[in-house]
Amino acid sequence: MPRNKKYHPDYSRLYPDAEISPEVMVTLKKSDRKMEYMEWELKHSRVRKNTAGEITSVMSAREESLERMQEAGKFPGTVPSPEEPFFQAEEERELYRCLALLNDDEQALIHALFVDRLTEQEYAAVIGRTQQSVNERKQRILGKLKKLLKI
Repeated sequence: MPRNKKYHPDYSRLYPDAEISPEVMVTLKKSDRKMEYMEWELKHSRVRKNTAGEITSVMSAREESLERMQEAGKFPGTVPSPEEPFFQAEEERELYRCLALLNDDEQALIHALFVDRLTEQEYAAVIGRTQQSVNERKQRILGKLKKLLKI
């Protein structure tokens, strides 16, 4: 393996004012060597050969395997935990509870902008107001919802 400055730093030059005992230096070098091997193992595949020298199996690099699993959607982290649907349902219930506390005009604005997906300009034309007044009302209502949701 080629020498890598990342794992073989000159500690006496890095810390000129510190006195490093020989025992500490030995421990640092062992630690550096372990890190170098661990990184090497992550990046390189392992090939197994039989007595005739033929390749019997190839175990891909761990780093590469993780990337392949993520691309294939097989990585366990991509599967939602059993708690996620519960927490999402709780958040939705809390949001609906807070929306119910808004008055009818506020609910109509939120429904038009976020459910019906009207633009502020379109909604302003429907209710006969300016786009700026609709934007100000929306900001005020969202602020109120944030307080109710304690965000």
